[in-house]
Amino acid sequence: MPRSGDELTDWFFRQFLAVLRTERVRVVRKKRLVNPDDPHRRVIRGLMDPDVDPSGRWVQILINPSRTTHRDRDEEMETLVHELAHIILPKSAERSILTIETILARTLTRAQRDCLKAFLPRHQVKHYPVSIPGAVATA
Repeated sequence: MPRSGDELTDWFFRQFLAVLRTERVRVVRKKRLVNPDDPHRRVIRGLMDPDVDPSGRWVQILINPSRTTHRDRDEEMETLVHELAHIILPKSAERSILTIETILARTLTRAQRDCLKAFLPRHQVKHYPVSIPGAVATA
């Protein structure tokens, strides 16, 4: 497991890997990802939906692969980090999650980034796999 030398960064990285390796998280790239709660249907970077399964057994993370939203897979990985932070810290405010994302974007090593990018699928889905009421959106 790659390390950065920073205890907090390494802790978050280990938590992210633990969450991603479980079968309760599904990562999907959804073209034209919009906020389902927004009446104007604005395009967003990512979405974490904890209520996708009524039994509560799994969580879905949707990433917008559009080049206007994410220039490259590194930016998609940063959105994945943001959505994973929502899973690890479910009661944290959006402002705190954005701060964590910013810090981790600077402190994760290239090996850690590549490890997280390996969990991003290459293919895209056209439709939401399941309805997404009340999901947490990342603008």
